[in-house]
Amino acid sequence: MKNKFNNDLEKLIEVSKSTIPSLKELRLFGSYGTPRWKEETSDIDVMALLFDENFSYKKDRIYEDYFIYESPQRKNLREMISKNLSEEFNEKLSLHIVTLFDMAKLIGLDEGRGDVGRNMHKGRLLYRNRKMNPCQFLKYYYQKWRVLNG
Repeated sequence: MKNKFNNDLEKLIEVSKSTIPSLKELRLFGSYGTPRWKEETSDIDVMALLFDENFSYKKDRIYEDYFIYESPQRKNLREMISKNLSEEFNEKLSLHIVTLFDMAKLIGLDEGRGDVGRNMHKGRLLYRNRKMNPCQFLKYYYQKWRVLNG
């Protein structure tokens, strides 16, 4: 039963590839697919690594009262992806949209469950776009080097 959402993950890959032109990688990390995953309480963590810095977590955030809201472009991207997935899967899905800039900040960040950036990078590869310009190539492989060499 722990692989109940594998078909939904396949759908997520197809939807993400067609929705996000700047998609570099999709990785599954966290407990899904391991003995630690519990359908009742666990979520499904997926990292979408993008080359487009307009989707960075800091770009165009909205500050209202004491709350910080996601930028309109990130919110729109999430909606475009989620409308093509099952409701049950959407309730479990924790989609982490990160750019190369964001990943540089996440590597080394420990919020109690280990290094967030490294956990994302070491997750199970679901999809990889091999096309990169020279600048993207250097940034991407520099981060890979940081993950491997701590």
